[in-house]
Amino acid sequence: MSDRICRHCDYCMPCPQGITVSHILDYEPLSMSFTEEYFFTGNMATAMAVAAECDNCGECVNKCPYHIPITDMIAEYVKKYNEGKKRYLKKQATRT
Repeated sequence: MSDRICRHCDYCMPCPQGITVSHILDYEPLSMSFTEEYFFTGNMATAMAVAAECDNCGECVNKCPYHIPITDMIAEYVKKYNEGKKRYLKKQATRT
């Protein structure tokens, strides 16, 4: 298995910043499963706002028995999410 696949064991929890790690690490499949409106304004928007506060303390990485690069992935997915949300909002603005 890839070292970037979360097995949802939740050994990485709790996160001192309140990030629901396994939810954030599901970014890619979730981004393909939901409508843009839901993805960029629903629960994922809230979760990504919390994830953006990751301070790279590394507690989750140290606890992960699968050695997933969690903090790197969180930073990557927050960046992708913010870029996608920016495109979504721009598209919404041109519709009105």
